Amino acid sequence: MADRNLAGRSYDVMTQSDGRWLIASNHAVRSAALDAAEALLGGGGDFEAVKVVAESARTGEEEIIFEQETGGGGKKLAIVPTEEAPVCRTLADVYAFPARLAVSRLLRQFLDETGTTALELMVSSGDLRMLERNDDLFGPGMQRLAAVQVKGTDVKPADRIDEIYALFAQAKDVAAALGDDDSLNQILAKADMAALVAAAGNEYTDEARRDAAILAAVADRMSTAGDWNGKLAVLLRLCDGAAGPVIARYLDGAMAEIIDGGQAVVELLGGMADTATAFRNLALLVKGRSELSGDRSAIEALNQAMGRYALAQTRDVLLQRIARGLRGTRPLTKEGAAAEAKALTAIIHELVEDAGLSGGPDMAEALAMRARITLKSGDDDLSFTEGFVEVMKGLPNRAVRLGFLLDLLAAPVASTYVDAIIGQLKSLVAGLKGASSLVQEGAGGDAVHRAVDGLRPRLSAEALPAEFREIFTKAFASMLGEGDAAPPAETPEAPQVPSVTPPKETPEARVERAAEAATSLARRTEKAGTILFEEGDAGDQAYLVASGAVEIFLRIGEREMPIATLERGEIFGEMALIDNSPRAASARAVGDTVLTSISRENFQHRLDKLAESDKVFRRLIDIFAARLRGEVSRRH
Repeated sequence: MADRNLAGRSYDVMTQSDGRWLIASNHAVRSAALDAAEALLGGGGDFEAVKVVAESARTGEEEIIFEQETGGGGKKLAIVPTEEAPVCRTLADVYAFPARLAVSRLLRQFLDETGTTALELMVSSGDLRMLERNDDLFGPGMQRLAAVQVKGTDVKPADRIDEIYALFAQAKDVAAALGDDDSLNQILAKADMAALVAAAGNEYTDEARRDAAILAAVADRMSTAGDWNGKLAVLLRLCDGAAGPVIARYLDGAMAEIIDGGQAVVELLGGMADTATAFRNLALLVKGRSELSGDRSAIEALNQAMGRYALAQTRDVLLQRIARGLRGTRPLTKEGAAAEAKALTAIIHELVEDAGLSGGPDMAEALAMRARITLKSGDDDLSFTEGFVEVMKGLPNRAVRLGFLLDLLAAPVASTYVDAIIGQLKSLVAGLKGASSLVQEGAGGDAVHRAVDGLRPRLSAEALPAEFREIFTKAFASMLGEGDAAPPAETPEAPQVPSVTPPKETPEARVERAAEAATSLARRTEKAGTILFEEGDAGDQAYLVASGAVEIFLRIGEREMPIATLERGEIFGEMALIDNSPRAASARAVGDTVLTSISRENFQHRLDKLAESDKVFRRLIDIFAARLRGEVSRRH
């Protein structure tokens, strides 16, 4: 970039001889200081090391932004091995956010040491040349990128690395050209993002060069800040008045790069009591609901931006940080097993959305793994299946549980546990009685629509059998009264789609329903631990949980396998009434529980009424019942 000093900092280039540091030169801008340090290292001078020290003219604070021994040792920074890196074919790919994020993770130590982001590095010719001279980072970093990018292909790493070197050379040339032209930097310093984007569009016809120029101007403004919070504050100010697409294309990724670093997160959050508190606050920040504040932190401004703008990349990076932490074994608190379980439950609560949990498949898998060691009742860790069942117990309704399971099916771990996950899905769907049963009682039609809209994209999981994807899709369409819902392949009847809002009940029907309820429905109270029925029993009653909870489980030899925990408003035992088969699982009261009994006659009467109004949904219930029976049989 052009030689300017908007940051109010000076840069001393220093050399070390006999253990003493001496100033070799002083510069007004970072790039000139780095160029001078590079020249000293390449000149074969009689000294031991070179470093560049930045000093703030306002506060007098000093920061070492570069240090290296003449022998190439310096502070032995190393690459951080990464397993993901997009294949870049063009210069536009290089400047795109996925590539910058990969570079951020690969060079995390270097970027933290120098206080720069991958974006700032990639548009600064001085920084790129300095990186190229670092034998500990440049060669190993290039080799790692090539190895990751050719994984699973027939391309040889040696061939791929030649392409990466060629793109690096192009990026250096572009950075040098941008450094000679200060016009866009001046525009952004005096105006806003709209003026910058308009000016760049007039100056550059090539999209890659235009984006590089805009990003270089943004990086120039970021470089005026002395720490991570300062850089975030600069970017957040640039969001003011900017159009959504501009924020998404140029500013969101720059913020995400910063927050992907551990040092930046510590600066942003300030002191946290423990890891659980940090994760919970990050989850709140994702939704723009953080209550944190601080004079030296950008947390308040970022929280407002998260609620105001669609910062998808920043959101994803925050959630990835939570998921990575949950995958580990580091305790969430310092207070023992009970506090660990309570803390994990609180984190899950903050991650709940209309149809699943924030973070998608990665978060679902991480929570199941953490639940194995956190939600256990004894000394032994839970199995993975037991872990995700424990997570489900803390989710508020069927829509969230369905979304969680569908996300789990899309996670890498699904290939090992697909049968167990699908078995849980079948159990949940078998309990669906209509649209309202997806959400909390009294939630309303809008909540149902949001739940279904959130579930539909999750049906693309490859591990979900095609027949279930079709049945889910048609069931959701029927629930919402969508006219294009086709009947399932197993039934020839044309669909009679119900409305989400039930028809107004006549006085006569209301009297009839009340009389029916008085004669057919009865309440019973059961003590904690009471077995309500055993697997294999004949069934002539279904039950509605009026208060308390009921655990549904299978007996496998001497071991019990929990399937689900049902709470107030949920029905169980209906499978035996649908197909007249023996009980498919056992049921036990959890705590003192009040149940409303539903007789076979009452249940059949209701199913007959459903068949009259919606033959498709009635048929779906039969299909799910049959398939759930098959799943239970396979488990034995």
